Amino acid sequence: MVLFNQSPTLDTLMDTIKRNSVYLIRDKEHQKYFHRIIEAIRETDRRFFLDKPGFEYLDTALPIEHGQTISQPSTVVYMLLKHPIESGMTVLEIGSGSGWNSALLSYLVDPGQVYSFEVIPDLTHKAKNNVENLMKHSQQRHRYENIEFITGNIFSEDFDDMPFFDRIIITAGIEEDKLEILKEFAFNRLTENGKLICPQREGPMYFIKKKDNELIITKSKDLFRFVPLIL
Repeated sequence: MVLFNQSPTLDTLMDTIKRNSVYLIRDKEHQKYFHRIIEAIRETDRRFFLDKPGFEYLDTALPIEHGQTISQPSTVVYMLLKHPIESGMTVLEIGSGSGWNSALLSYLVDPGQVYSFEVIPDLTHKAKNNVENLMKHSQQRHRYENIEFITGNIFSEDFDDMPFFDRIIITAGIEEDKLEILKEFAFNRLTENGKLICPQREGPMYFIKKKDNELIITKSKDLFRFVPLIL
C-alpha cells in the first residue's frame, strides 16, 4: 500500500505551533495570552499573505518579494508571548513585509491602533492589499481596520507627529553594534512601562522595557536568524 503525505492544513499548523510553544507557557497568565494569539492566527489565515499556495501552513519562514520573508509562525508566537499585546494598545511595527504580522497585531489590539512602517514602497502596497483581501473573507473584518501602513524609515526620518507606543515590534534583525541606536529609539518612543522587542540579525532577541524613565534591557536565551534591519 502506498501512503501519500497530505498537504499541511490550518489545523496541522495550529498543532505544530502548540507543540513548539509548550516550553513558553508556564502559568495561567501565559496560557491566557497564548489562547488569544492562537485565536488571532486561526482567524488571520496566512494563505491570504502568500502568492503561491501549498506552503502557507508550514511552520517555517517563507520568502516574499524584495528578498524579505514572512516570519515563521512559532517565532511570531514567541515574540507575542514575550511582550503580550493587550486590547486598546497603540503598537508600532517596523517591517510590514507581507502584512501578516500587522494583521495579527491589529486583531489583538482591537480597538487599539497599529502603525506599520516599511521602507520598501512595493511591500507597503502589497501588505495593505493582502489585509484588504483577508477582510473580504473574514467575519471579523472590523478587527483589521485599525492598521495604518506607512512607507518610510522611522529611525532616520521625521515622524514627530507619531504617538508614544505601548509596544514596538521589530520584525528584522539588528546588528549588535547598533544597540545604542535601538536604546535611544526605545527611550524616545515608548510609553511608561512600554516594551520593545527586536531580534539580532543572527543571535538572541533584545527585550527593552521603559520604567521610571529608565530602560531595562534583557536578551533571550533562544537564538534566531532574521533579514537585516535598515537603520
